[in-house]
Amino acid sequence: MTSPSSPVRPFEVTHRSVLAIAVPMTLGFVTTPLLGLTDTAVVGRSGSAEALAGLAIAAALFDISLGRFIAATFFGILPGTFAYAYLGQGVDSVLVAAQANGREAQISDLVTRDITLAFFALALVALIPTLVRQIRKRRSSP
Repeated sequence: MTSPSSPVRPFEVTHRSVLAIAVPMTLGFVTTPLLGLTDTAVVGRSGSAEALAGLAIAAALFDISLGRFIAATFFGILPGTFAYAYLGQGVDSVLVAAQANGREAQISDLVTRDITLAFFALALVALIPTLVRQIRKRRSSP
């Protein structure tokens, strides 16, 4: 409620001004269930009921925007996924080579270029949060 001493500033309500607010909000409301569906599909492949329950609770508590979700996926999940896949490929090649030679794989067999690069990639992925934090500090400081 306004007091009698404060002036009331009139403003014009147009279709454009209403749509400027309504369209982004509608897109946000539509994308939230889509994100939940995607998360459920990915986590559901693990077959763990506890993981799905945790996902549902997290989705209810942390409602994030589509842009942040895509950025977190791109910078947080995808690099780690590629590094783990590369590591699995390296370990698999060692196991197949040992089996082809008719012997058990030894720990020393696991020291290969591919596996070393995969561990290096995982170390870089682990540094991403620190780098993001440093970039944010530099942007916020005058």
